[in-house]
Amino acid sequence: MIRARLLAWQWSDYTAKHGNRTNLLLHVPAVALFWVGTIVFVCGVTRRSLGEIAIALGCLIVSVAVQGRGHRLEREAPTPFSGAGDFVSRLLVEQWITFPRFLLSGAWYRALGRSARALVVVGAALLCLQACGSAVTSTTASTALPGLQTGEAPWPPELDHLRERLHAIGLPALEAEGTVVHRHEHLDIIVDGRHILVPAGVGINEAQGFIAPIHTHDTTGILHVESDEVRAFTLGQVFDIWGVRFTASCLGADCVDEGHTLRTFVNGLDMPGDPRSIELEQHQEIAIVYAEKGARVAVPSSYRFPKDF
Repeated sequence: MIRARLLAWQWSDYTAKHGNRTNLLLHVPAVALFWVGTIVFVCGVTRRSLGEIAIALGCLIVSVAVQGRGHRLEREAPTPFSGAGDFVSRLLVEQWITFPRFLLSGAWYRALGRSARALVVVGAALLCLQACGSAVTSTTASTALPGLQTGEAPWPPELDHLRERLHAIGLPALEAEGTVVHRHEHLDIIVDGRHILVPAGVGINEAQGFIAPIHTHDTTGILHVESDEVRAFTLGQVFDIWGVRFTASCLGADCVDEGHTLRTFVNGLDMPGDPRSIELEQHQEIAIVYAEKGARVAVPSSYRFPKDF
């Protein structure tokens, strides 16, 4: 099966999946080898030359293996293939269109630069985070936003101060849904065993004629990420746009204490650390659970998205 809007889908998170310095450097000769293998394969088939076909297949296999090795170094793994058609179409589009675009647009060089700078500052950054505490940073960033709801669930979309919050967290107020990035995640919220409704209209201010890059259209819990630029989006931004307090220790009025915990799960896996920093990825199932300590809660690990999502 070939994915709909394959070019846009592949480009939407290409930068996020290509940030490791070694992987970036491996891709240049590996993709070039794939081009050579493809051309030799076509020539071999045309000339009915088994020797050329064998050489071509060897080039293609080595190219794919090298790129696969590089991707193992990335923090974000590639989306699994859904079948042979998906594998072939994604592979060909990436080698001949997406990676050349990534290289020629300058995104490859910027990613390489970010990787080099990260190697220099990572030690100091880790020490700083340990000293200051990521939870404190998260709480301050969230609770300082205008219009934030800190009461009991359910929480309606807070729209009166939406533009101000978008400005504070560095996101644009778009005139229309972005088309450069388009993906979907699903959000479940469970408080003391109750499923809390994720309302329609989060991030959409029809009265003032603008929309946030992250928003909801209905009450299914599906998050729509539709941006006019390629960038990372986080779970914390979802709640900032919604207008609900969400930190490592509080969700609305419900905060961690001696008898309660607040945990975040992604695809059924318990995620340690600051939940606000969790990056949104295509077809994630995210569950936020506030419950008594020791309580058994059924946490969803997947969600059946509509066919075209």
